[in-house]
Amino acid sequence: MASYTAALTDSVDTDAAGARSGSIGWLCLEYRRSLVFRQKAKKTQAQYLQTMRMLEDSMADFPISALTRSKLVQLRNKLGERSPSSANGFVRSFSAILSWGMQQHDSIVKTNPAAGITALKIGPKRAAWGERHIDIFRASYGWNTPERLAFELGLHTAQRAGDIANMTWDDVDFERSEIQVAQQKKSGFLVNVPINDKFTKILKTIHDKRRGRPSRIVIGVSGRAVGPDRLKHMMSDAIRAIGLPDNLKFHGLRATAGARLIEAGCDHEKIAAVTGHETLEMAKNTCLTHWRATKLGR
Repeated sequence: MASYTAALTDSVDTDAAGARSGSIGWLCLEYRRSLVFRQKAKKTQAQYLQTMRMLEDSMADFPISALTRSKLVQLRNKLGERSPSSANGFVRSFSAILSWGMQQHDSIVKTNPAAGITALKIGPKRAAWGERHIDIFRASYGWNTPERLAFELGLHTAQRAGDIANMTWDDVDFERSEIQVAQQKKSGFLVNVPINDKFTKILKTIHDKRRGRPSRIVIGVSGRAVGPDRLKHMMSDAIRAIGLPDNLKFHGLRATAGARLIEAGCDHEKIAAVTGHETLEMAKNTCLTHWRATKLGR
């Protein structure tokens, strides 16, 4: 995981003398070096590193002794304006770090003001992308925008945002109308995803116009590649900007693509092979539920 590796590299280079004892920055540094942190799974480490970087960016020198519940609630609410789930994750991670601090440095970390903070409501369950929603999005974003290209890649390949962000032109086989995807959630498992001829021709046209530009397929207006986190935020903003339902998410395109595979007569084993769902049951439940929802016009 690139974000994990980069964050961990940054943490190793941090100078202990640069963190004031008893500050939040000091606590993050101590926790980052702890055995408890090192023994966590890489995905969990990445989540904790994200929390610690946010703390270090905004309040590294803030004394732990002055930390209050109201201060943390204010910070959580600010984060929650963009993503309630991320804000809740931040509180959970910081609470665990503070609890660890109370055990290891009880003379400095005496309380855990993050414990017991009520989680923000996440909102309604993800809605199904119906044909009307798809038409509205396509009418709002042309092929010259990164939003449209990311959207179509999601709809045609059923891949996760992170895998779409990492797609390069070298992954596209224009002759066979396929895109090879290294599914990061499955430890880089390679899968060749077929795409239709029309989408292949559109990709070929975009590719030919971009000769000499970055190898990533999805690039921003600046010409630079759009990373996984930026892609998620970009698509979330794009969906909200055109008035689509708040519970309509970019990730939901995976289920829409799976539902289309059901329409095409694919069995659940083939669908799971493309989508990368961990089990056939997950593929079946996700895609079949979406297919039924779209049929009922929900």
